[in-house]
Amino acid sequence: MLVVPKGKDSEVATLSAALKNKETVELNHLTDIQIVLGGANSIAELRRKYDCIFANINRNILLNDIEKYVAALKPDGKLFMSGFYSEDIFLLDKAANELGMQRTSTCESNNWVAAEYRFRV
Repeated sequence: MLVVPKGKDSEVATLSAALKNKETVELNHLTDIQIVLGGANSIAELRRKYDCIFANINRNILLNDIEKYVAALKPDGKLFMSGFYSEDIFLLDKAANELGMQRTSTCESNNWVAAEYRFRV
């Protein structure tokens, strides 16, 4: 699922990027990909469980929406978050830990971070 944020200024550009990502996903023979215009609430409204959720947005929105992401994951699901600075990772770690997840990998480039979280075993 690709969730496209709503917003007057960026909606068209974001939807265009999401469609391009869908083309890439299809080229890699992945299935069951859905584009949704909305935010984390859209994930909750669909009432499905996912293997992976990718959230690439700023720290404050990630912190605000992490509960919705985690609630929508399958028990062995993975949460990938990016779009935040390295000095903010401890805040995301704390929020994830409180929801039973732990960081399993991190990638950093020019102070930007992408992190993978999984449920603690």
